Amino acid sequence: MLWMNVTVLSTIIVMMMMMQEKKKKATIERTKLMMMMMMMMMMMMIMMMMMMMMQEKKKKATIKRTKLMMMMMMMMMMMMMMMMMISLSLSLSLSLSLSLSLSLSLSLSLSLSLCENGAKFTCFKYLFVFFWFKVSLFSQKVQITRKVSCLIELKMSCLIELAYLGRQFTNMN
Repeated sequence: MLWMNVTVLSTIIVMMMMMQEKKKKATIERTKLMMMMMMMMMMMMIMMMMMMMMQEKKKKATIKRTKLMMMMMMMMMMMMMMMMMISLSLSLSLSLSLSLSLSLSLSLSLSLSLCENGAKFTCFKYLFVFFWFKVSLFSQKVQITRKVSCLIELKMSCLIELAYLGRQFTNMN
């Protein structure tokens, strides 16, 4: 899916820009600029999502389906923003922050594709185990076990919500 690849790339680019900005002295204007960029990226992703939905499904967009797709897109963007903000507040290294945001984006794309294919809900357990294992390896090096476990809980709850929304969308088709 094209829009998922764009989401992953834009997340990495924004993360790198935020990390570069963090090295400089943080001002209110810079913070506002970064928030504006995030909002613009969010709006762009929503518009792109709607266009892809129209092309892929080749059906008339019902109000229910449009609302559901908007909710899924907003949740994804919110998760990415929260992940970035938490990783910045934890003062993580650049490689760790990038790997966390990348694994989040990739697992999101995988979970959404599983939902679209009508896979069972139990498939998401493997995603959680994989992400937990990946983060636990990092946390041994960086020693931020409690904070990273909060990130895992956040990701798990959001992925469960996304799975539920994806199943609703699959049932509509």
